[in-house]
Amino acid sequence: MQTRRAVFLLLAASLVSGCGYHQIQAEDEQVLVTASEFIELSRRRLDQVPNLIQVVQTHAPSERETLSRVSQARDSTAEHMPATPESLGDQDVLIDFARGNLELSRAVDRLLVVSENYPALKADANFRDLQAQMEEAGGRIDTAELRYVEAVKAYNAEIGSLPNRIVAMLMGARPKGEFH
Repeated sequence: MQTRRAVFLLLAASLVSGCGYHQIQAEDEQVLVTASEFIELSRRRLDQVPNLIQVVQTHAPSERETLSRVSQARDSTAEHMPATPESLGDQDVLIDFARGNLELSRAVDRLLVVSENYPALKADANFRDLQAQMEEAGGRIDTAELRYVEAVKAYNAEIGSLPNRIVAMLMGARPKGEFH
């Protein structure tokens, strides 16, 4: 009887230690870290857009339509900005946020192309700095989005495989939203 109990306890301990709980937790934490980075970089770019609009208005006031598109895209992105990294787990929030970021990138790109028609604007040091910052921000956001997507895929794979699926159900872990 003692031997059976010892074998059972040894078997139970080995199953619990390899149950996947810690790996699920680690993958979930990685999703939150990458989501935070994605959101923070997007916020920083949003903060730069009004400065860009102001500089362009000074040198190219006739570009009202393009400036209006940038402003609208910024407002839309700000409106769909997730309140917390966890809220990116909601598929609708994720899609709206990603769509807003994409629209803002396109609008800023159009604005930067239009600037080629204004030599005084291109010569403005403040504009050149903002242009470089916007281009860098766009690249960083793209990289952060890719990291987020990879972290979500790893997490979803972790909670979808056996025996981790059982542990995930007991933990209440749900698949995270993915870009489609």
